[in-house]
Amino acid sequence: MAQVVISSFTKNFITISNTSNFQLEGALPLTLENLTQLVEFYISGTQISGPIPSDIGQLTSLIFLDLHSNLLNISIPSEIGNLKNLVVMDMSSNNSSGPIPP
Repeated sequence: MAQVVISSFTKNFITISNTSNFQLEGALPLTLENLTQLVEFYISGTQISGPIPSDIGQLTSLIFLDLHSNLLNISIPSEIGNLKNLVVMDMSSNNSSGPIPP
């Protein structure tokens, strides 16, 4: 099975990203703010690890955020509170800790 390593996202025209159950590894890219029209973001069941980038709060069109069953190991950034359109957020089965920001 091929491995995909995420290094950056730079196209702001992506509206749905579903990489669930791909053999991804590494950290979420720090350039998420470029995906301003992203409405659904699914990365689950992968080897993604490290922090959730604080610039995720700039994805103001985001409605669905699914990061479950990864290796994320840091608290949820307060910037997630900026996602006023967010309806569904699943971060279960990670090593995340701390409160969910309002």
